[in-house]
Amino acid sequence: MTKLRQWTTFAFAPLWRWKWLFLISFLATSYCALTAIRDEPFPGYLEQGWPKRYSTRLSEPAEPSPWLAFTCLEELDLPALVFNLSITLTLSLVIVYAWHRHCERHGSWRQFDLKELMLITLLLATGIGMTIHWRSRFLADQQYLHEISDVGWHPHLSQKKTPPWYLQPQYSCGLLGQRNWSHHHCIVWGPVAEVPDINRATKLLVERGDRLPAHVTDLILNDSNLNDDGVAALSQWAPNCRELRIDSTTSISTAGFRQIRERMHRLELLLVNGDDKLSDECIQEIGKMRSLKFLVIVDTQEKTHVESLRYLRNLSHLEYVQPPEHWEIPPSDRDEFAQRGVQFFHIGRSRSMPN
Repeated sequence: MTKLRQWTTFAFAPLWRWKWLFLISFLATSYCALTAIRDEPFPGYLEQGWPKRYSTRLSEPAEPSPWLAFTCLEELDLPALVFNLSITLTLSLVIVYAWHRHCERHGSWRQFDLKELMLITLLLATGIGMTIHWRSRFLADQQYLHEISDVGWHPHLSQKKTPPWYLQPQYSCGLLGQRNWSHHHCIVWGPVAEVPDINRATKLLVERGDRLPAHVTDLILNDSNLNDDGVAALSQWAPNCRELRIDSTTSISTAGFRQIRERMHRLELLLVNGDDKLSDECIQEIGKMRSLKFLVIVDTQEKTHVESLRYLRNLSHLEYVQPPEHWEIPPSDRDEFAQRGVQFFHIGRSRSMPN
């Protein structure tokens, strides 16, 4: 019993001695954990919490106060909330016990040795350096998106809030200023009069060594001139693409889909509108895109066959498929895909389409 009391005293004495420091640290870290606003999942909603999202809140007609964290709730994740508060508690305890150890070593909080000063300087410099680096990269990316709009690539209206999760504390504390740090994650091809050819325009970007900023992950193309050369340049220019929507009928053959498979390793959504070059071999290449979750195939020429469905069995992450209209999928194949959680849908017939 005496040893238990000694250990209890040893563990909690610093906490009682520096209780005000603990309280201030806990309130400061809780502010970031509870009120940090993260990326918007879709317009009209806000995601809240740091480092994990624990709530989704309505942001219309007026943006809710970050201090009233549990109002206008649409979704609440209690485990994530407990995790965030655990992080704040851990950080507060680390601050208190580190401060107590410092005072025990030197006998006064006013004295610091060289190692402590170097550690504090390193931590401050790392935080400030990360902030300045991200800010300069953000401004450079915004300038680049403005430049490629002269070529024919225009930012879509949809935006995501920034900064990323590791800079949310700096943003919440005002170190990044009050600027609306949001970026466009989607761009649309809309050719200008001087450069009407998407293939040549994208190839010029690749030849000068350009790469699309990593945060731009969605591409929408509506140009029937797109061919295999343009797809090859596009896959080099935007290797981080996650959603590729080719809305117009294009002349992309097996070679073009092979370029997409080999270079766009993160592709999760593919919408393709093919002409007479769309074949079963193209479907075979699509079946090798391992990250694919959503697939829409429009085959107005009816060059593909339902037997190509077997190639899609290799897609372990697949969730939604819109096959060509003329495919008559046997019930046994539908059941097989349904057991894996894959849904078949058609435009206008199901609300299960991805946005």
